[in-house]
Amino acid sequence: MVDHDIDTVEDLVAMVRASPTSNPIHHAWTKLPSQRSGVTYSYLMLLAGLPSVKPDRMVLRFLTEVLGADVTLTTDHAFELVMAAADALDASPRTLDHAIWRAASGRG
Repeated sequence: MVDHDIDTVEDLVAMVRASPTSNPIHHAWTKLPSQRSGVTYSYLMLLAGLPSVKPDRMVLRFLTEVLGADVTLTTDHAFELVMAAADALDASPRTLDHAIWRAASGRG
């Protein structure tokens, strides 16, 4: 963040709002060790208040169960599916992400 003059959440939002996954921050983040999947970057976007989903193991588990066990999902594909579903349902991606997580964890 320092390399890109990002000191506040507002700075981050200004940098990534136009293109959340095609910007210098996303590029640098996914080059970090253990960050290639982008899950933590997606979570950062959620925490910054941007429309996003966190395609972690719970979301992947839910989507695999819904789509069939023979489907192999990448985190990028899971992200796209949940974002499209949120749009189709006229729901916030964050709300849908949370509902999926609760369902996959057996809490709702």
